[in-house]
Amino acid sequence: MKCPFHGLPNSLLHALTNLRSVYFNQLNIPNEKLILPEEFFQKNKRLEKLTIIDCNLETLPNSLLCDTPYIQVINVSHNWLRSARLGANTDNAIDNSDSLSLKCTSKAEQLIIFDLSYNRIRSINDNDLIELVAVRQLLLANNQINIINRNALKACALLQQLHINNNSIEELPIMPETVIHLDAAWNHLNIIPITIANLPNLLFLNVSGNAIDANTPFPIISSTLQTIDLSRNRLEFIPDNLFSSTSQQLQHLLLSDNRITQLELLIFQNYSNLLTP
Repeated sequence: MKCPFHGLPNSLLHALTNLRSVYFNQLNIPNEKLILPEEFFQKNKRLEKLTIIDCNLETLPNSLLCDTPYIQVINVSHNWLRSARLGANTDNAIDNSDSLSLKCTSKAEQLIIFDLSYNRIRSINDNDLIELVAVRQLLLANNQINIINRNALKACALLQQLHINNNSIEELPIMPETVIHLDAAWNHLNIIPITIANLPNLLFLNVSGNAIDANTPFPIISSTLQTIDLSRNRLEFIPDNLFSSTSQQLQHLLLSDNRITQLELLIFQNYSNLLTP
């Protein structure tokens, strides 16, 4: 569906009780936000995929998770969202106890992909992602994030892919050991944080475009890492032991646009599978 609206009728989808997928693209009137009524998805209990992109959407209905218990994919990229929170704010739920729309405390038990990229999110608080108990792929790229609280990913115990590139992040939260793909490029990292270095199952790591130098103190422990992009940082040399646990499996090591002037003669002798040094 693609045509401009300021607000959508409350009952627009109510007759479509077997609806499995919704796709809205560019519904917005230029420079005006799109408003979804609180009961917009109330009759769509079988909805599995929701896509609302480039619609100037500022908020999602508070009751979305209660109204769509089988939702598996939510793509709300390229909007005006300022919060990553799904569902009602806890304080609001207490202050407005008579409102049914704010009593939803459901977890997103089927949601595996949540795309919040290209929005206006500035921070991720400890409780913002608390409903995402089943999420595998979380996309937060191209926002304005400068803070992710230390325990923000605590509920995301099954997370496999995290995309937080193109933000202003200086420190990263504790991450579940299930993470295998991490894109943290173009942020404000000075080191490879211990929260990354200690991920045991990591396969892909992109930390290009940061400010990482040779003083980064934590060796990467993953023995499964195949690709690491450290290009466009401030490395003057490759620190000893940084990749000692990964050398046998590493296939792609990108180091372009650093400050490296020379390499030791045998530095890559243990990298038996390396394809792109």
